[in-house]
Amino acid sequence: MVKFNLQEMTDILYELHSQEKVTTTGLYLGFKDENKNIIGQVLVANIRLLWEVKSFLIEISTDNPPVLHIQWKDLGKATDRVLSIRKLNKEFPEWRWKIKDGEYALNFENYLEQIEPGKYVFQFEIEDPWRDSGMEPSIRSSFIVQLVNPKKIIEEVVKGIKRIRILDIEGVESESEELPTNAQYWIQDIEPLVEDSLTGRRFRGRLCSQQRKDILDNSFWNFTVNWNSLLNGKFRITEIEDSQGDGIMYCKKCKSLFSDHREHEKCNKEGYVILPDGLLITLREEEHAQA
Repeated sequence: MVKFNLQEMTDILYELHSQEKVTTTGLYLGFKDENKNIIGQVLVANIRLLWEVKSFLIEISTDNPPVLHIQWKDLGKATDRVLSIRKLNKEFPEWRWKIKDGEYALNFENYLEQIEPGKYVFQFEIEDPWRDSGMEPSIRSSFIVQLVNPKKIIEEVVKGIKRIRILDIEGVESESEELPTNAQYWIQDIEPLVEDSLTGRRFRGRLCSQQRKDILDNSFWNFTVNWNSLLNGKFRITEIEDSQGDGIMYCKKCKSLFSDHREHEKCNKEGYVILPDGLLITLREEEHAQA
């Protein structure tokens, strides 16, 4: 067994992070010959230099009362964590919570009564009692999320105040994580398959891509929209299939959507191709003309 006292390396590790802007580094055990030339080295451990927040997820339910659910993963260990929420382009946070040690999720009820729709910054940081109030925190992770009132959108769509013209695909969902796309995708020529879109939630439309400059396989896709919750401010398409009953695929390496498996045969063999759990969408709405 080999033991290392990393406290003796605190200044070196801090300088490495400050100058090199890296979050992790390796600790190696080196071997020298009789002339003190290095003849080999073995990685002993990876050292995390900075606490970070990853896999940040916000889910909004349309329950009564509505619930804002936040969850995340910590990379590294930290105490005295704080979450603050502020409107984008505003300097000071509107809400601030202390996070208990070992806590990686928060639930807030009745948030719709307090938060106006718009873009918000969710910022995690380490509370430092010695930091001046006017100074920026040295350790933080920030995420920008669009918050909307799902009930209001649903009511306006169903009542005909607004109609769905185009659905923009903002990303894909896989194992409760949001994965990005490399191009702009959307669904147009949307038609409801039932009259009541709130209860039926089944539609059909053409899936398009700006990158490909065409309509994916030039056919209609049937899809189901889940209006009951939002993930990171986006509604979900939980099912989508073409006229043959085949679903849409996603390549993690290329970050692209496609319908023909032959397009990404190499990526599929390397394990990058998946069937996503859902597509994350936002509504591009237009108001009906008033008589």
